[in-house]
Amino acid sequence: MATNELRGRANWQTLSGAFLLGYFSISVALASAPPELLVSNSGDVLQIALNAPGAITDLHTAVSVDGTTLTITAVHGGGSISLSGTPDSVSKNDSDAITVDLTTFTTFAGINVVGSSGADTITIGTGGVDLSATTGGAANQSFTINTGSGADVVNLGNIIKSKGTGAVSITSESLDGAGLITAPTVTLAAATGIGATNRLNLAATTIAANSTNGKVYLNNTSAAEVTVASLTTKEITTPGLGQLKIIKFAQTGGGGVTFTTVSTIGTTSEGSGEIELSNAGGSLTIGSGGVVSAGVSNIYLSTTISGNIVLNGSVDSSRGGGAVAIRSAGSISGAGLIYPSFGGRLDELVAGTGINVKVGDAATTGDTILSTTSGNIAIQSTSSLSLPSFVAPANLSIATSGAITQISPLSSWVVGGTAAFDAGAMSCAIIPQNQDHL
Repeated sequence: MATNELRGRANWQTLSGAFLLGYFSISVALASAPPELLVSNSGDVLQIALNAPGAITDLHTAVSVDGTTLTITAVHGGGSISLSGTPDSVSKNDSDAITVDLTTFTTFAGINVVGSSGADTITIGTGGVDLSATTGGAANQSFTINTGSGADVVNLGNIIKSKGTGAVSITSESLDGAGLITAPTVTLAAATGIGATNRLNLAATTIAANSTNGKVYLNNTSAAEVTVASLTTKEITTPGLGQLKIIKFAQTGGGGVTFTTVSTIGTTSEGSGEIELSNAGGSLTIGSGGVVSAGVSNIYLSTTISGNIVLNGSVDSSRGGGAVAIRSAGSISGAGLIYPSFGGRLDELVAGTGINVKVGDAATTGDTILSTTSGNIAIQSTSSLSLPSFVAPANLSIATSGAITQISPLSSWVVGGTAAFDAGAMSCAIIPQNQDHL
């Protein structure tokens, strides 16, 4: 609320008839003016900026039948629109709409929405933002939101589509909404969570989604190979939440997905840094940056229908002793270290067509599930390894840097082919009568 102050000097007479000279000051409260939209060019990108804290309650686009005219609607509470340095092809229809003539603005390359330094809310309205239908302007058109500092929210309840190889990038304190974002590259950044209430839906091949705190929940669909360059967050604001998956990423559409770096390092709420990565109908690869959980938190990896799991990087739940569970419709393999650490648990290694992995200080238990429908089982351990009960349809190979033992009560397993055990200079305590061959 703004104020205007009126100051002055006046004479007045008292009841006794004397005259006094004094000064006065009157403050008048003024209602805050609605925010104004400042429209300008940043290169060939049209920039729409809020000049004061406020809300764009309905941001959407419409394209003419021939695709040469783009109308951008940004409902913002009765404020005006000011054009600054824009070409003649950009005009304002009213206080909420901007028109772009793409037959003359032939280099138009997208939209950039910028927030103020205060609290802003931006909502993608009915119809969404769709640049893919334009026939004019540049071949590649991007869409960006950056709300700046403040307690900001971006509501992604409707679609966003870029054009060509144009990227979508959204930065705010909080991102939420079930609208579909379609672009080759999607970059999301937040402070308090991404898709925490309504899981965000993407159709992208390159993704980065990072939050300072809170949940990061994403679905992605793609028939092509997908790279998730970074997927990070942590839980530090709310203690005592218990077991909570704060990263969930579900891939569909048939394309394989590679996760370069996934992390909940920094989580201080015990059990609340869990990670769940899945692909229905394609492979799942852990890249060089690995998957790391913190705060005594578990890691779950899975493929269903089809798809191998390849571990090129580590799967590390050792910070506090979380568990690791891996289930693959195909095989599980790779040189990356599965590292539940001492005190953690290797809960599951379940595959369809074979297992060939390397494990760290894996504290297996009698409840550990180790199985494959077909193929060999080969496990290398950088430490000792206690074996649970299992069935190896083909060959079995166990090689460790420490002792090989059976979980008590004595575990048993069935091997269809040859069984080989190598504990190096350490002991290999195997009781033959508990084993069998198919």
